[in-house]
Amino acid sequence: MFLALTGIRKTFGAEAVVKDFNLTVERGELVTFLGPSGCGKTTTLRMIAGFETPTEGSIRIDDRDVTHLSARRRAIGMVFQAYALFPNMTVERNIAFGLKVAGKPAAEIKAWSDSTPDLLTTIKHVKPTILLGTSTVHGAFTKPIIDAMCAGVDRPIILPISNPTSRIEAMPSDVIPWSDGKALIATGIPVDPVPYKGVDYQIGQANNALLYPGLALGTIVSRAKHVTPNMLVAAADAVAGQVDPTESGASLLPPVAHLRASSTIVAAAVVQAAIDDDVATVRPDDVVQAIQDAMWEPVYGPRQTR
Repeated sequence: MFLALTGIRKTFGAEAVVKDFNLTVERGELVTFLGPSGCGKTTTLRMIAGFETPTEGSIRIDDRDVTHLSARRRAIGMVFQAYALFPNMTVERNIAFGLKVAGKPAAEIKAWSDSTPDLLTTIKHVKPTILLGTSTVHGAFTKPIIDAMCAGVDRPIILPISNPTSRIEAMPSDVIPWSDGKALIATGIPVDPVPYKGVDYQIGQANNALLYPGLALGTIVSRAKHVTPNMLVAAADAVAGQVDPTESGASLLPPVAHLRASSTIVAAAVVQAAIDDDVATVRPDDVVQAIQDAMWEPVYGPRQTR
């Protein structure tokens, strides 16, 4: 058992925010808290991370009682909705805190905390392989930023998915020549192919419609008891497996225009994952046929005139 919460109760004054909450999580398991604002989701996460102490109950991580252990002594990471991790600290101290906990050299910590933590500086330090844009700041991904991404990895994945066009972080027509065709790009808007050095670069549209219809369809066809993490992974793998980004000019994602065919592939993978996880209550002999039979086909009769 990786995580166990037993009889957790948290009160602020006379108000009980979390009441007699119990939870067990196995290592590698994916868990989501769902509930209305004020039901105690964030407070529970803060107690797990060590930023709040339960009024009652116990918290165990790897069978070790950490109920009253400080946050710095728990190997737990938490991302807050607020910009600063600790509101009582300056920006510089917040930047330095995690590096100190990770045992980074003093010189590296100073270089980070003394500098302006802008995007370009971060990319040069971290050397990420993927750059995801949801800022809605048009032009946020500049040529120096793309250059820095290419310096850190051979084929950087650039995802300027803000929309509409007036909000996109960078246009593929700029990113392709800036990266000399190395960047793998998907956007949040439909974009025409970008011609560069005799190759038409196909630009994928990062639309959640590529995954969710197939995930739902596979769940329905298999009559799964519930959706497992393996079913989610299978759906994502099925989307990614429909393209070969190693080919020159190939798209990072399958085209949205072929959504029905794409959803069939995703649904088949989800059905198989549900069977593998033993949550499927229906196991079709012909999975693809069962999926096609379950699909709604919009067929309209002749228009009636009055």
